Amino acid sequence: MQAVHGEAAQLSALTLYDPWHDLASRPELTYGRTSLPGGAGGLWFPDMRAIAIDSGLGWIGARCALAHELAHVDLQHSQCAGHSPGALRFAQRQERQATLLAAKRLLPVTFIAAHFAEDVYLADMAADLNVTEYLLRLRLQTLNDEERTVLPVRGCAA
Repeated sequence: MQAVHGEAAQLSALTLYDPWHDLASRPELTYGRTSLPGGAGGLWFPDMRAIAIDSGLGWIGARCALAHELAHVDLQHSQCAGHSPGALRFAQRQERQATLLAAKRLLPVTFIAAHFAEDVYLADMAADLNVTEYLLRLRLQTLNDEERTVLPVRGCAA
């Protein structure tokens, strides 16, 4: 991983969201690492006010999963299981909302822009930004018009 210099270091210190710090500021939440079923990176249990993160995830995966689960908390998402009509669509909508909020928190556009010129490949940029490639790709795909003006005009190689 590259060292963060200059403007990127200042942005990192001032504006970069830290899900571990966020979790520590919420004593009402219970947190644990365990093996989760079905490839889930994390789970939010609203009835128990608990977050579980898969113990098989590395640091970056766990960081992204925790940001995602904390987004569920802040969006006041309910646990959505069951086989009722619309349950799957409802669950997918909640997952998308939580993923987008996590991506926005972990990847402020100014922080992406500070790394944009340094990295040619999306995978390298994701590693430098301490996020999964999936989360970075989603964030770049969902930038609004104002955010797009902050980034230099060029493409990233996959």
